Amino acid sequence: MPRYLEFLRDEQTLERNVVVGQSGWEANLEQNKQGFALDWVDRADFLAEYPTSMTRDQFIDKLFTRSAATPSTPERNQALFAYDSGSSLKEKRAKGIRAVIDTGTVYNAQYNPAFILMQYFGYLRRNPNNAPDGDYSGYDFWLTKMNNASLPGEDVRDPNVAVARVNRAEIVRAFIVSTEYRGRFGTDSSRGQQSGSVALARQPENWGHDILANLVWLVRLV
Repeated sequence: MPRYLEFLRDEQTLERNVVVGQSGWEANLEQNKQGFALDWVDRADFLAEYPTSMTRDQFIDKLFTRSAATPSTPERNQALFAYDSGSSLKEKRAKGIRAVIDTGTVYNAQYNPAFILMQYFGYLRRNPNNAPDGDYSGYDFWLTKMNNASLPGEDVRDPNVAVARVNRAEIVRAFIVSTEYRGRFGTDSSRGQQSGSVALARQPENWGHDILANLVWLVRLV
């Protein structure tokens, strides 16, 4: 999974010059996504797992597999078509990874892991295995709770469905009332501070789009 500082860096790249509601913000976001995808497929860790010697089908199928998703035939065909639409190998791979990540199957498969990771990034300002944790047992606990609150066939691309799942799991409330989170508003200087009242913490309704709008781009496919 992405690390906290890595996430912040890449999130800033995606959000550069994007002010929602301002004229042209959608075009700016799309341009940032295109540039980010082109950069992503050139990264050393990605190339180590997805060498350029891979065929189109091998590349697309492995992306789905590593995303813990089994695509529908139309989704797979859409990803193959996107790959073929590129004018160079780099562009083909960038278009292919975007098409895979944008499918409903991947979105739903990655929603719970992404949501839990964002609790650590957003509220605790740290990686799940950083102190006071020493491993991923805490992350795994909350992910299991989120999975248990998920209903068969749910499509969390629908914000109402996503919020209902979050409310059932009570994940956000658990992080907001945690001693570690509240300590950030007091005397705990062990990690980044954020001034303001705990009452101003973001509510679950805002998280559905924020999480996947940013993190689905940064989810580890290697």
